[in-house]
Amino acid sequence: MRNGGQMAAYNVAFRIRRCMALAFIALTTAAPHSIFAKEAAALSLSPEEAVKYALDGNINIKREKISLGSAKRTSGTSWNKFIPSINASGTMTGGDNIDDPTLSAGASLSIGLTPSVYTAIRSASLSYQKQQIDYDTAVRTIELNVRKAYYNLLYEKENLSLMQANLSTAQRQYNSNAARYNRGALARLDVLSAQVSWQNAQVAYEKAQITLETDMDSFKQILGIAQETQIELTGSLDKFISMGEIKKEDTQKSKVTPPEIASLEKQVEIARNNLLASRFNAWGPTVTGSYSYTMNGTLDTGIDTDSGTKRWTLGVTIPLDGFIPFSQRAVAISAQKDSLESLELALENAKSTFNTNVDSALRKIKYSQSVIKLRQSSVNLAAQTYSMSLDAYNRGSKDLLSLQTALDNLTQAKVNLQAEAYNLICNILDLENTLGVPFGTLIK
Repeated sequence: MRNGGQMAAYNVAFRIRRCMALAFIALTTAAPHSIFAKEAAALSLSPEEAVKYALDGNINIKREKISLGSAKRTSGTSWNKFIPSINASGTMTGGDNIDDPTLSAGASLSIGLTPSVYTAIRSASLSYQKQQIDYDTAVRTIELNVRKAYYNLLYEKENLSLMQANLSTAQRQYNSNAARYNRGALARLDVLSAQVSWQNAQVAYEKAQITLETDMDSFKQILGIAQETQIELTGSLDKFISMGEIKKEDTQKSKVTPPEIASLEKQVEIARNNLLASRFNAWGPTVTGSYSYTMNGTLDTGIDTDSGTKRWTLGVTIPLDGFIPFSQRAVAISAQKDSLESLELALENAKSTFNTNVDSALRKIKYSQSVIKLRQSSVNLAAQTYSMSLDAYNRGSKDLLSLQTALDNLTQAKVNLQAEAYNLICNILDLENTLGVPFGTLIK
């Protein structure tokens, strides 16, 4: 039974360390804007404040902002395709047989309009909207990882407190046994066993302390906070232990389109616009117009403004190769159709699996909450068992091994409770991320 509990604790610890590693990889590009601060200062952090620190200094987010701003600028100025091309020119011509060089000056204006102008303007707008979705997704990914890392540190702090309490209990037990041995009321074997338990508790405590310190250093680097800064986490795992049930109806209140579906919907819109652009390119006419005005003169007389020549042209070009089945433009249309069909299937699949994923997440949450209730009961039972074992040991009806086993079971029960609370938090955060709702929406 103890081996099973240790294996479960190992699996939980492995998962937690993996989450910390993922968070570190995703956010290690955070700019350490204060990492070289000369003076350390105490800093209280809530989950929301930790997220703000990470977002403010993250290099990837800064790059996404630049891309978003560029897409917005392109979308806002896409109408400039209607601005005609304007040119001015001037020439002077001379030679051996020309006594008075000739001069000419002129200006021209030209414009070309095709149906593709519409798709180009719409493409700029859709690209900006897609960039906004990508930016929001990047922000949510960072926030998800930071929140998981934050609650992992809370779990490790709780675990360290339990290890410290276990160490204190083991030390008191050793001191008590040593005193009883000195009075001749206890065998030396019990003293040695208590000393071994105390030393094992010291090892467990120091290991938990090193783990917490290492993960805290990584967390500071993620947030861009100086390593010398002392961080006080203001959150708690207790509210998750006693939180209410999350029902299916709670996941249906939000009108926000889930991120994965929103991204695919926008990709489908872009693909449809690209298909329309290919059709316009293959079959759409091009209307061109130009106007020019030229004035002539000589170097002696100058430009004669009354000698200006006006010229204008208006033309229409209709492509015909688009009607040839195997032409380059016809093949491009077929390729765009295939791309659109593929994205529509991906969108259909995402919509059909969305509810399945939500139901699966709800089952995981319900399972965690059920396990938490059992863990709470186990803690109460283990506490009673330890109290009774301690009384029996003091009366001489229980041996030291039984007492140590009861203490180990109590400590393990408390660790398991905190570990399951952390699992519950991760499951809730994953569900909120799937739904696309603000983090904390489902926490009651």
